[in-house]
Amino acid sequence: KKKGPTELTEILLDKEALKMNDVVVLAIGEEASKRANEPGTMRVGAFGYPIPDATLAVVDPETNLLCSPYSIGEIWVDSPSLSGGFWQLQKHTETIFHARPYRFVEGSPTPQLLELEFLRTGLLGFVVEGKVFILGLYEDRIRQRVEWVEHGQLEAEHRYFFVQHLVTSIMKAVPKIYDCSSFDSYVNGEYLPIILIETQAASTAPTNPGGPPQQLDIPFLDSLSERCMEVLYQEHHLRVYCVMITAPNTLPRVVKNGRREIGNMLCRREFDNGSLPCVHVKFGVERSVLNIALGDDPSGGMWSYEASMARQQFLMLQDKQYSGVDHREVVMDDRTSTPLNQFSNIHDLMQWRVSRQAEELAYCTVDGRGKEGKGVNWKKFDQKVAGVAMYLKNKVKVQTGDHLLLMYTHSEDFVYAVHACFVLGAVCIPMAPIDQNRLNEDAPALLHILADFKVKAILVNADVDHLMKVKQVSQHIKQSAAIFKINVPHTYNTTKPPKQSSGCRDLKLTIRPAWVQPGFPVLVWTYWTPDQRRIAVQLGHSQIMALGKVQKETCQMTSTRPVLGCVRSTIGLGFIHTCIMGIFLAAPTYLVSPVDFAQNPNILFQTLSRYKIKNAYATSQMLDHAIARGAGKNMALHELKNLMIATDGRPRVDVYQRVRVHFSPASLDRTAINTVYSHVLNPMVASRSYMCIEPIELHLDVNALRRGLIMPVDPDTEPGALMVQDSGMVPVSTQIAIVNPETNQLCLVGEYGEIWVQS
Repeated sequence: KKKGPTELTEILLDKEALKMNDVVVLAIGEEASKRANEPGTMRVGAFGYPIPDATLAVVDPETNLLCSPYSIGEIWVDSPSLSGGFWQLQKHTETIFHARPYRFVEGSPTPQLLELEFLRTGLLGFVVEGKVFILGLYEDRIRQRVEWVEHGQLEAEHRYFFVQHLVTSIMKAVPKIYDCSSFDSYVNGEYLPIILIETQAASTAPTNPGGPPQQLDIPFLDSLSERCMEVLYQEHHLRVYCVMITAPNTLPRVVKNGRREIGNMLCRREFDNGSLPCVHVKFGVERSVLNIALGDDPSGGMWSYEASMARQQFLMLQDKQYSGVDHREVVMDDRTSTPLNQFSNIHDLMQWRVSRQAEELAYCTVDGRGKEGKGVNWKKFDQKVAGVAMYLKNKVKVQTGDHLLLMYTHSEDFVYAVHACFVLGAVCIPMAPIDQNRLNEDAPALLHILADFKVKAILVNADVDHLMKVKQVSQHIKQSAAIFKINVPHTYNTTKPPKQSSGCRDLKLTIRPAWVQPGFPVLVWTYWTPDQRRIAVQLGHSQIMALGKVQKETCQMTSTRPVLGCVRSTIGLGFIHTCIMGIFLAAPTYLVSPVDFAQNPNILFQTLSRYKIKNAYATSQMLDHAIARGAGKNMALHELKNLMIATDGRPRVDVYQRVRVHFSPASLDRTAINTVYSHVLNPMVASRSYMCIEPIELHLDVNALRRGLIMPVDPDTEPGALMVQDSGMVPVSTQIAIVNPETNQLCLVGEYGEIWVQS
């Protein structure tokens, strides 16, 4: 049968109208075919009429409202022949197979829900004269917000773009492209278009088998990205947020219409996870992101003099932000009422403990089954420290000022080695054992410490000694050291030093007056940022004693309750609890290995419950692991009054609630769950310990934050507000100020700045 000149088998549409979700028909039938090459048009073929027993609706997929005639929406269908839903996925079945649209009824300002139930097809299209036209999948359409000023009012709308149109434009206009796709990412109230490109220029595969990998031509990749952005802006007025370039056939594929195409939804998921295998990325933030708040000084930024003055005028009558300070000059030993500040170093205090309570328990290790090891009393502890010190003095020839790297698993051996270094005047640098699964990161970190600090010897226990002798580890370190031209010092195992029946004092191992002077290094804490930058912090004897004082007074610690050492014993609160607090308080210290905790988290909570430990240190990662394993629910934790969850940044708002709910069967008081703001330079800047109230939550206006202002808002009216929790109050002998980091002036209440600490 010959088609008539006006038969509705295909139509010609206005491309610009499609961007606004409108259907503007320019021609139909044969005329549509003749005018198909006109610029700004698109020819679409009809899929015919819906089948007789089916009901079809065109619905706005964002609002679920029925679309008006000649507008684009998602095709929803209802028919007796359709499937009933997904197998055992009730929620998805309801939203996809039993979707109900809304429509406006005359005389009512609110839309009414239709009684009919539909299957959502995920296809975008429209109906003209009863015939169905399909434009593509809903997931293959991206959108972008546009703004303009009309009659003095800021107007904003979304423009819609089909991925296939963008791909066609790029493939036609940009050379050397193997394949491409696109998706949008919803960030901060905006849809940001992201273009993915596969090109042979991004491949590093060697040109000859076994040859060296090809070097990337970065300037070419950059120009390719720029060209894509230009083409899409000129042809579609699409402002691209980001172009990501990768080698051919590296992006995830799906089968569409019988051929394998880039799966843009799979790409979006990998983009959100940060796992897209791209070799080059170019951003166009300035042209694509509209809602960037510029603040009062767009060029100088938030901390400039002009921006600061604008805030000062706005907050003119507010107070300056600085805390009070509780100078706790005298700290009393609760057993003997002796002022502990008369001791200049932790070793002298240890000797005093040895002389006063030689037979009382000092250290005890709890194994992976929860059984106590052979406890060490204070006299034995002194002898163990003396044994390691004499071994270092005689065998390693350690002298005052020598730097020693301590690499131990969490054990009593580590504590002995730390105190042996103290009594010899050596500088101890604790470091966690290297991970043989992460040698590419850990080996350079170790070697640079050895070189930078001119380390004389590496001290280890039996476990780490065995690890260092593993062929894979030893060869990797040896080869890396040769590349870096670093001499690796000898490794000494201090697990079984020659036995000593005498203590440190009998062997004339004492702290010299010069070692307690300000500026004399005793201990170096090393910390690595997530991007493998090292921060090293030097501490002297006075700082170590001050850290003990702050812990004792802030956490109301006494000799009647034991101390627990578990994780991160090489730095910060973990080190203080493992190596210092037991001596400072005259309390026994129980050690639980992090390895044992990882395998059986119940060990930690069993220890807390059995020994009625009052103050404990943990990390959010530890608690996540424990909750995931269902650990600690059946333990009696009512004696635990202060579970300190250390964080070096903004507290995670979900931690408190999850920990409270999980441990409520264990009778853990909700006011015992306390965050501690811990900085690498000061392990306790602020703490919620013994505040006896739940965390205070604030919802902050994000636009005000960009101007440096703190404006609490109602989360019900501002769903995009930033939720934060407090980190508590300053501990004893500590004062903080909130300071503008550029002008060094105190910030006023209502603005935020850098935290400066005096302790």
